Amino acid sequence: MHVLDLDGMLRRLHLPTVRRLYPECEQRAETEDQSYRDFLATLIAEEVAHRAQTRIERSVRKARFPFLRTIEDFDFTFQTSIRLQLLGSYLGPELVSEGRSLVLCGPTGTGKTHLAIAIAYRAIQNGYEALFTSAAEMIETLSVAVRRGEMAKTLAHYTHPPVLVIDEVGYLAVGADAANLMFQVVNERYLHRRPMLFTTNKPLAAWGLVLHDPDLAEAILDRVLERGRLVELRGASYRTRHLKAVDHRSSAPEVVRISGNQRSDFPEPTTRAWSSTKTVTRSGPPSPRSCVSTASHRRSTPIAPVGRRSRARPAVDTTARTQIGRALERLGVEHILAYSPQARGRSERVNRTLQDRLVKELHRAGIATVARANSYLEAVFLPAYNAEFARSPAHLESAFVPLGGADLEAIFCHEEARTVQRDNTVTLDGVRLQIAKQPGRVSCAGLAVVVRRHLDGTHTIWWGPKLLGRYNNQGRALSREPLVHAAAPGAAA
Repeated sequence: MHVLDLDGMLRRLHLPTVRRLYPECEQRAETEDQSYRDFLATLIAEEVAHRAQTRIERSVRKARFPFLRTIEDFDFTFQTSIRLQLLGSYLGPELVSEGRSLVLCGPTGTGKTHLAIAIAYRAIQNGYEALFTSAAEMIETLSVAVRRGEMAKTLAHYTHPPVLVIDEVGYLAVGADAANLMFQVVNERYLHRRPMLFTTNKPLAAWGLVLHDPDLAEAILDRVLERGRLVELRGASYRTRHLKAVDHRSSAPEVVRISGNQRSDFPEPTTRAWSSTKTVTRSGPPSPRSCVSTASHRRSTPIAPVGRRSRARPAVDTTARTQIGRALERLGVEHILAYSPQARGRSERVNRTLQDRLVKELHRAGIATVARANSYLEAVFLPAYNAEFARSPAHLESAFVPLGGADLEAIFCHEEARTVQRDNTVTLDGVRLQIAKQPGRVSCAGLAVVVRRHLDGTHTIWWGPKLLGRYNNQGRALSREPLVHAAAPGAAA
């Protein structure tokens, strides 16, 4: 029987990872009695992961970052004027697909360049190319190109990359033609809906002085902010944090400011709203995730629950998906959000109901125990409340739909995307998780994984459908018995 030259064919097909790993995977498949499909899937997954990592490394070199930083490296506990949730829509594919832009403004050392590089690096991980340049370097390069008659070629260098980072606008002096040159870059990218990330230490009103042309500066910002956002960073410099310098410029706590969103001048007083018809012994009201999880474990889910934020915030990114929103999306449930603590009060006043009616009724009835509260709910409160406010439904079908075979343990958890670091670790909420050596892999560094913190406090790391590790709430590795959690949407297969 003619023996096929498998090694030679893999060389011709340019599959170096398969060629390197297939002898080891073949032995393991025989030992573990794997199916042909599982054996092939393992080899292809390794090849895909290797190519993805190689592409990322090549794109990072091409992007010309002065240093590499990730969003996981950013210390949000030190820089408290911004939250990770506000950047959610800039860390997904929609940054490029929707042509979003961002201006990071603030004093030196507040993390502007770190965030810009982290967002651009995440775009690279999502499959796009990026380019980093300082404003002074770009303007000088374009100015030289004009004098040499090479403007079209040089301009394309800045307008073609899917993501462009323009760093340090206003740090260094630029020539008199700066506004004209920057406008050509911005306008071309604006017309093709390509995102731009700016960092600056100057307020936007001063860009006219920086670029020597107020009218063109206004035109530049108008195009950037049409599909973009201004985020102002405040606080002490991270570089000199060890000096413990005291900033006497303001005694008031600083918060992130986003253009186009203003806080109410007359905030409405509100109190806590209860979302359960069963009194339980716990500190504080139940979380949305636990409420929906309880309903879902009864094998049905609400069609469209209404959620609300737990406390007031100066601005909300309505495109950023929350953890409860992710869980409901996985269940196929529409999530209707209320973006302020006053929203529930307004809706209750419109419908002539009362905020915290249950709390007031229990207090008025002198109830102080859980047993009496539950008895009062069933015998008195609910019948009276329904008699006063119940209306005939417009649709007679149930508000709940069958749950089917959804994996609730994988859905009702805190889930974050992470990139495995060079030391084979990932971090979630300060808990460092060490990935053990995986069969057939030298290292997991660079893999795009999903980290989940489950309701019982344990953590798991997933690379597509493959479990890389299980850990307790302190990050200590547990036994790796097989799990069948569903892969996160968009994760590597």
